[in-house]
Amino acid sequence: HYHSFYDYQLAKLNIASYQQNEDIFIYNTSDSLINEHLKKAAYIAQRKGFSYYPHPHSVCYIKENQFVFKPQEEEIFLFELNHNFPLKGKHNIQNCCAGLLAVLLAENISDYKLLKEAVYSFQSLPHRLEYVATINGVAFYNDSISTIPQATLAALEAIDNVNTLILGGMDRGIDYSSLVHVFIHSNVEHFIFTGKAGERMMKLCDFPLHKKFYFSNDYKEIIAIAQKHTRQGCSCLLSPAAPSYDAFKNFEERGDVFKQYVLLLQK
Repeated sequence: HYHSFYDYQLAKLNIASYQQNEDIFIYNTSDSLINEHLKKAAYIAQRKGFSYYPHPHSVCYIKENQFVFKPQEEEIFLFELNHNFPLKGKHNIQNCCAGLLAVLLAENISDYKLLKEAVYSFQSLPHRLEYVATINGVAFYNDSISTIPQATLAALEAIDNVNTLILGGMDRGIDYSSLVHVFIHSNVEHFIFTGKAGERMMKLCDFPLHKKFYFSNDYKEIIAIAQKHTRQGCSCLLSPAAPSYDAFKNFEERGDVFKQYVLLLQK
């Protein structure tokens, strides 16, 4: 595992050091860490950027609610971004831009309807911002695949009105300081922590008076706390920012247990 997101990025960027002149390096132009590293690196591959908003170095981005491809000076509007887009969050729209860019650079495609059909027929994986159910006015979401803080931050941007956030699991020593802003300044009111990672996160909270913090290693109790305290019309999000191996075989089992106890609330 990596001790920080920056270490993770360096490991991935190391792949680019083996690319040749004819190869293509696709990157997120809106990521400040990547941009800083690219200033220092001497990669010889062709750099092709993507982003959510138009950017001077982006070849694929969103403009006027359209996916845009700009191989040269002219912008090519591919297809519309609408409410039927199958994934939640701007980060997933950026991921889609990266995928579209890879396809368009690798293949000579003129019928952009094929791209639209491929994108809008995509089905998200379980445990990744997965909607479970709405019970007594509370929408429950399963993002058990989140094992790093950056994934949790992205989930909070993607899911509307998160009032209760479930965090924690196995502690592998990664840096959780990026979550401090969430604990203090976000709209989330209730935080339920679990596992050794949850214990360490709680130490960062400083317990502001307008927030409520809970701890449990029992997911049945965790769901009961969430049901009791989450405001109607809001969301409860499991996005642990930690691995599951302290209590589960894998993140899939953790997510399945979460869903099981949520669905039991309907009975």
